[in-house]
Amino acid sequence: MLPDIKSLTRDELVVRRFFLISLVTAIVAVGLHVSGLHQFGKGLHIRAKAVTAGEEARAQTTLTSHAHVRIGEGLVLGGYGVAATSIVFFILSGCRHEPVKRSIVFAVLFLYGFIQFIQV
Repeated sequence: MLPDIKSLTRDELVVRRFFLISLVTAIVAVGLHVSGLHQFGKGLHIRAKAVTAGEEARAQTTLTSHAHVRIGEGLVLGGYGVAATSIVFFILSGCRHEPVKRSIVFAVLFLYGFIQFIQV
């Protein structure tokens, strides 16, 4: 049984540093991907509203829609990079035999892999 994280000393946290970095980066990767999907959805919603708008408003809403989609692409690509970093720290944690439950990070990374299949 692992001790409660609040009761860990600074030295014990340093021993688990790669695990903690891996966990934080995995959570950030999921957050970035979900934010990217939100931006994609926002861009598609604006594009759908542009269909009923006038010609002048249609041009403006199309530009706004493209901006949201580009922001979404950047967030998703950033999520890929952060997830790759998390995997590296996950492997380092295993190589150093840190006394932690790696299944937590594995579950978060599995969730990240699973949300890749979500369509907007």
